Amino acid sequence: MSIIAMRSLAAVTAVVTAFGAFSGCIFDTRSADAPGGAGSTWVVPNLPTQVFTNMRTGLEELTGVNYKRSMQDAFTFVPLPEDANNPTLVGAFDNWTADVEKEVIDKLLADAVDIDVSFTDIEQVFDQTPLAFFNVAYSLRVIDSSVPPDTTFYKGNAQFDMRDGSKGWQLERWQDTERVSGFATWGFLRGSLRQL
Repeated sequence: MSIIAMRSLAAVTAVVTAFGAFSGCIFDTRSADAPGGAGSTWVVPNLPTQVFTNMRTGLEELTGVNYKRSMQDAFTFVPLPEDANNPTLVGAFDNWTADVEKEVIDKLLADAVDIDVSFTDIEQVFDQTPLAFFNVAYSLRVIDSSVPPDTTFYKGNAQFDMRDGSKGWQLERWQDTERVSGFATWGFLRGSLRQL
């Protein structure tokens, strides 16, 4: 190695050493992920409307984590009468619990490659802590894993009953209240998935 090359190497080493001395370790540790899983977008539900955000991200991330964390242990779902009386769904909505809801979500996610959820026209109709009730329009778009993939939309209106507790606000009751012409409800999808 020539003297010039040795001096250049020594100069580079001196610069790197000086940089390290002034800036601390050049390898910084990263911040820990928020609770809820790698890359989770969980929002601590200090407000009842934040439950909608967590439900949406739980499905759109295709993990279900945020959605399931949003359910009260005493959660129940109430379908539209026409869905409950649909001959293909008889008995599908009986004894609907948080565990049933989580199983149905797992079935939905097992076959989905993309999901888009929206909760709009959110109108609070009752607010007396620890309870808050909302009338909401919802839309769910599901692209499944078939070849070619099928895209299905579910739309409707529902009442969402939220309860504040030790885990923050959570969804205690979802009752479908109205269908949107030309679309099946999310409740219809729930009943169909439960029967699989």
